[in-house]
Amino acid sequence: MFAFAPYGSYWRDLRKIVTLELLSNRRIQLLSHVRVSEVGASIKELYKRWTGSSSHFQVELNQWFEKEGRRCLSAIKEFIHLLGKFVPSDAIPGIGWLDLGGYEKAMKKTAKDLDYILSECHNLGYDCRRHRYQHVYPYVVNISIELLNNFHVLTKAQEELDVHVGKDRFVKESDLGKLVYIPAIIKETLRLHSPAPLLLPHEFTEDCIIAGFHISKGTRLMTNLWKIHTDRSIWTDLLEFKPERFLTTHKYVELRGNHYEFIPFGSGRRICPGISFGLRLLHFTLATFQHPFEISSPIGAPVNMPETFGVTNLKSTLLQVLVKPRLPSNLYTK
Repeated sequence: MFAFAPYGSYWRDLRKIVTLELLSNRRIQLLSHVRVSEVGASIKELYKRWTGSSSHFQVELNQWFEKEGRRCLSAIKEFIHLLGKFVPSDAIPGIGWLDLGGYEKAMKKTAKDLDYILSECHNLGYDCRRHRYQHVYPYVVNISIELLNNFHVLTKAQEELDVHVGKDRFVKESDLGKLVYIPAIIKETLRLHSPAPLLLPHEFTEDCIIAGFHISKGTRLMTNLWKIHTDRSIWTDLLEFKPERFLTTHKYVELRGNHYEFIPFGSGRRICPGISFGLRLLHFTLATFQHPFEISSPIGAPVNMPETFGVTNLKSTLLQVLVKPRLPSNLYTK
């Protein structure tokens, strides 16, 4: 929750603790065995569901990626959903007691659920680490949809994996540094479908003038990433999925807040502290999922991309795909 706190000593202290003790490169590396174990277990479970015949089998990716920590994930999703709701009392505080729409009641229930989950984890010494991975998996679903609608991109990504990994083993985290096309796929997906179309609110700490307009201290700023990432003066074919742009015309554009035309994780003091963790898991999960399976759409046509309305960008309908193993069977059972 410190992400929503105003800038000050409290925010600085919490961010320092989280960055050093949870999201530092050293901590991320120390927990690599958890990522490898969790993703590997998912791949093996998916293989078990295959009939063993030469045909594909159907799987619903949203449920598959969210198979663990459903209660925790459900509470967090509800929290994010409510975060993006307009509550009348925000504009007219005097009517708060009416709780129009029942949002205040829902917020209290969600807060109670989250408090119980965290208390249970603490009291029982429960291993919460795998819950951290649940936030990345729904985004892998978004990437899987760009790939299904652009099969030539999927094929090229698998060719890259076959070259640098081969077909006699699964992907290792050490392989990620050799890949260039899969990172480009992730960048292009982040450009078109940012996890948060609007960044967290920023508050002006002093009066200033921007583009001739006087901005008062305390004003909240909402950054529209969709507008920035589809700016015609910067991006060509702006609504088309072209990972190659990050290997050619935008080769040197990175996503750590230094290039303001592409800031999916924000920039400056408020940049997402989990950027390194998120990208590491996203690259590893996507590569591990693409490498051992042939993936196709069961409808034989482009998949629609209807999105939810809120502060996070999720597909509003389920994603069903056809999956078939493409590597030697002994790899899936080790």
